[in-house]
Amino acid sequence: MLFFIAENTNTFYIAVYGAILSTITVGAFIYSYYLNSRIRIRVTVSNTIAIPEGTNLIEVRASNIGMRATSIDAPIFMLPHNRQLNPATPHDQSVRVPYELCAGKPDFIVRHTIESLTSRLKKEEYSGLVPFTAIVPGTGGNRYKSKKMVLDLNSGLILTISLSARLKRMLRRTYHAATPY
Repeated sequence: MLFFIAENTNTFYIAVYGAILSTITVGAFIYSYYLNSRIRIRVTVSNTIAIPEGTNLIEVRASNIGMRATSIDAPIFMLPHNRQLNPATPHDQSVRVPYELCAGKPDFIVRHTIESLTSRLKKEEYSGLVPFTAIVPGTGGNRYKSKKMVLDLNSGLILTISLSARLKRMLRRTYHAATPY
């Protein structure tokens, strides 16, 4: 056997290289299949305006970016100190839950008026900028979360965390610049 390897070393190294390369390729295909076959839901939050009424709305959108179908429930909002806000009724009454979210099916969209949310938050003694995360409960106890956002109760705008941090710094600078020392 050693005589055979010593005589055809180039062939032996090419065979080992091919075996390693094919093992890596098969592993990559199995890993990509696993990533695509699991349930993946993307939850986003944004401001919208209802065209006929002109009301300011908060829109929670759940998109199935995986290959497997799942059913989801109505979104809830997680507030500071692990407090939950369950919005009463959506602006669109056509939304039915639980909603079957299949791959390639239209997104699950729920819209709530910002005025109703801000009034409920003010009743619970929140003021100013309120950080929150939209959570869409799914089957099997899964919870799909959006990025952390900030709701400005004074203006009714939804800001991203980085934008609200910049806004706070800017307001702090202008406030300190306006007050004499």
